[in-house]
Amino acid sequence: IRLIGGPNPYTGNVEVQFNNTWGPVCDDKFDIKAANVTCKQLGFVNARSWACCSKYGSKMNNYWLDDVVCVGNESALSECQHKEWGSSNCLNYEVVSVECQGNWFRISGNSNINGTGYVEVYQNGYWGTICNTGIDFTAAVVLCRAAGYGNVTTIYSSSMYGSGKGKILFDNLQCNGDETTPLNCLRNVPANSNCTHDMDVTIECNIPTSGSVRLVNGSNPLSGRVEVYLNNNWSTVCLNQSSIQDMKVICKQMGYIFANAFPTPVFGQGNTATIYQLKCTGTENSVKDCPAVAVTNQGGCTHQWDLSLACSGPSKQGDVQLKNGVNATEGRVEVYVGDRWATLCDKVATINDGKVICNQLNLTFSRYLPKAYFGRGNSSAAIVSTSCTGNEISLRACNMKTLTSASGCTHANDVSILCSISDTEPLRLLGGPNRYSGNLEVFFKGRWGSVCDDRFDLKDANVACRQLGFASAKDFACCSKYGSKVTPYWLDDLDCTGTETALSLCKHSAWGVANCGNLEVASIECQGNCGTSIISGTGFVEVYQNGAWGTVCNNNNVDITTASVLCRAAGYGNATNVYSFPIYGKGKEKIQFDSLKCFGHETSPSDCTRRVPALANCTHDMDLAIKCSNSTVIGIRLTGSSIYSQGLVEVYNGQTWGKVCNSFWQFQDAQVACRQLGFADTQLRSQCCGNSSMTTIIGKIGCTGKEPNLANCTQSNLAGDISQCSTTMGAQAFCVGNLLILL
Repeated sequence: IRLIGGPNPYTGNVEVQFNNTWGPVCDDKFDIKAANVTCKQLGFVNARSWACCSKYGSKMNNYWLDDVVCVGNESALSECQHKEWGSSNCLNYEVVSVECQGNWFRISGNSNINGTGYVEVYQNGYWGTICNTGIDFTAAVVLCRAAGYGNVTTIYSSSMYGSGKGKILFDNLQCNGDETTPLNCLRNVPANSNCTHDMDVTIECNIPTSGSVRLVNGSNPLSGRVEVYLNNNWSTVCLNQSSIQDMKVICKQMGYIFANAFPTPVFGQGNTATIYQLKCTGTENSVKDCPAVAVTNQGGCTHQWDLSLACSGPSKQGDVQLKNGVNATEGRVEVYVGDRWATLCDKVATINDGKVICNQLNLTFSRYLPKAYFGRGNSSAAIVSTSCTGNEISLRACNMKTLTSASGCTHANDVSILCSISDTEPLRLLGGPNRYSGNLEVFFKGRWGSVCDDRFDLKDANVACRQLGFASAKDFACCSKYGSKVTPYWLDDLDCTGTETALSLCKHSAWGVANCGNLEVASIECQGNCGTSIISGTGFVEVYQNGAWGTVCNNNNVDITTASVLCRAAGYGNATNVYSFPIYGKGKEKIQFDSLKCFGHETSPSDCTRRVPALANCTHDMDLAIKCSNSTVIGIRLTGSSIYSQGLVEVYNGQTWGKVCNSFWQFQDAQVACRQLGFADTQLRSQCCGNSSMTTIIGKIGCTGKEPNLANCTQSNLAGDISQCSTTMGAQAFCVGNLLILL
């Protein structure tokens, strides 16, 4: 259901979607009870008023609902009595309209500039304000959009355009920028008692003009669903009718150079009344200079084909890249400062800087590595320090400054980091007496939050335990068994079938939407699978022995053959790396044994020679750390081209680099390869590069296009597949929209 044509988000003609098509609701028999049901379905408190006769315009659409009669307690308009779907005797001017009230936002005050003033929120029957403590630009953007405007242009430090008189509802508003309402952001409720109306959030919002463009629901400001402001309404753009010239103009208008379209609406379908086709030549600087034609439901132009874009452009201040790593998640840190790339100095950098860098790259922090671990940089730019707290979403929010030679920093002090990719949100257990018991927390949008115990049962606990690397759950409990603390609830009303591989894949309320108090955190007790554990295929090794988990002392320089036995015992392929120290963290339990030596045929480390118990001089600084194949990331690179974003696809199997068979290579495989390399997407192009004499490492690969890396795609190296591969040619990729630069 939606409202169309009105002056704000809570007023307009009523339309419903049926059989993937939007159509109006007729005003015959419609009353305030039906209006209340409509508004409640839309998320408002109730209806302020309703009107007949196509108050906000008429159009030639089939009526889906007529003679609607509601009791008033229905949860959706379709549950009320009505004629058969599509059966109606109504004319174009008989569309019903409603004005809803509750849970909406407005800009008020004595400014004579539309969109400028203090922010008011309508909740529980009255208007209230927001205290400006903790407000930042990202949160202000969400406020402007919720009030029906464009992006924010100014945040004022005081309520210079007047102040509210109602209750101050909340403060410390923290948004990620992709929320549709500030009520989906983290915030402090009720507001701090120190807040007064002199501290009401006051902002100036951009008033959209004809031809304005925005990217909606993207993971960063460079990507999202395209919406253009035409004929006094925001509308989507049809992918099927779009050209690269249209896309370039859209990105150019937003200050970027390159444009790349996604083949599906990956940032969600719009619900606008109109879908447009643009007819740009590519020379225009703004969409307002391009002819535009409404093509709603014509030529396949439905919201299932809304255009989604990733724009990119030249490097900007505070951009980050990782260099010299095996893959896109590790390497020497370089930051764009001035007009060149600079490094970080380990004499002043901290683990907090590493956390922020991984956040900025949309990755998860794993390890901080000093002393030019991935080689020394050679940039002539000054070495910088950042002084991050660890909570920032990018280095741009930290206090970056250049260091003088007096600091003693050289490229021998260059900082490197390890990040990781996760296609599901990580879990952890807190407060319990051991590693397999505790309150359950999930990591989402850069912050740990609790899992509520509402509807939580043993099926949910089993999924959580398996995701954490255990066999199953022994028990679960409600009521914050292992203590309470003030964190956001990320998940509520979980309903797992028990077969899911991650808790976030179960049915649940929307992220961050919960009605739980501090004493409603779910807790679990897991039970281990007797064997070997290497979380995510990369990290320190743990062995379950005599009823307890423990680590392995690497005092004899464990070789790749021995490490491969451990990998296979943990459910992975062969080992690709053995590290000289536990770079992914250390264990806390007993060190089980040392001097491990395997010959390669064993199925468990218990079949290999080893010394039990471990020598007394073994410490957790000597914990064995390895990387297994088929873990989260495999090595990948592009070669054979002078353009860094295209070339032959080569992968690393832990021992050697080789090519991917071109006979089975598809567009969606290239999509995954490009994203793994840090780009936004790929393009269909002709051959770019020369021949390759490399060994074929991957014969047949099958990606859906949604995987985070090639390791998550199905792979086959059967002789029959390899025989169909060219000995001189390999798979190629043409990547676009670089979000993370690999050099």
